[in-house]
Amino acid sequence: MIVDSWPEEMMDSRPKTPFSRMTFETAMSKYGSDKPDLRIPWMIDDFSTYFGDDTQAFGWVIRATEGKLPSSNNLRRNFSRLFPDSLHKKADLLDLRSKKSFVFTWITDFPLFVESEENADVLESAHHPFTAPVEKDKKKLINLEDLKNIRAQHYDLVVNGVEMGGGSIRIHNPELQKKVIEKVLKFPIDSLNPFLQALSFGAPPHGGFALGLDRYVTCLASGGDSKATVRDVIAFPKTKEGRCLMMKTPFKPDQEMKKRYALEFVKEEEKN
Repeated sequence: MIVDSWPEEMMDSRPKTPFSRMTFETAMSKYGSDKPDLRIPWMIDDFSTYFGDDTQAFGWVIRATEGKLPSSNNLRRNFSRLFPDSLHKKADLLDLRSKKSFVFTWITDFPLFVESEENADVLESAHHPFTAPVEKDKKKLINLEDLKNIRAQHYDLVVNGVEMGGGSIRIHNPELQKKVIEKVLKFPIDSLNPFLQALSFGAPPHGGFALGLDRYVTCLASGGDSKATVRDVIAFPKTKEGRCLMMKTPFKPDQEMKKRYALEFVKEEEKN
């Protein structure tokens, strides 16, 4: 899709297929981001084996995949953090990111579940509740074991440090889907019974992928500049208040429109 839609005027920079692949774990450990800019040749190296556990200079290191900094301000001041954004600024100063170049890669094997920000004992879907696990980790999900280390059939397409699109393979087994909703995420199952019943009729394996068209056009128009924003190319930009000046939305319908579409507005106190 990307190659076939590439502008003729930019054929000298058209990417070659197949795009490279990188697991989420590799991206986070080597680049500190699940949206790495592969034009920058810097990677994070782990030298833990060369230092003893009592080396104070390296005593306060937290990987992005392992957790967050403590909330205490006093502790936070003792941490040094390495952000991919700061690397990008240094790369620009050194002119490491080549102009008019596009480096695509697939990021795969995202975690299926992540800890809730409010409660570490509660798991949430990293993508959406219908994402299927990778086949090798399916048994863990069936047995409800090692849930935090189950990988998902979830994939993102990244170019020059920008997520261009993403998607996943969905669960098509109703029993497995019910287990995810009821046993892992602990959602009420009643409202989803019609969906589970539909799966029981023999839904085939299925999945999808969505391309961010506005991001794609931004990428092309800027020559691969990851600092460019969709505001430069979007057809109908919204104001800061979320209003569309062309469609004049949102707006309050008049009586004639409410009558035409059989609309009725009920105040909150009337509902109760």
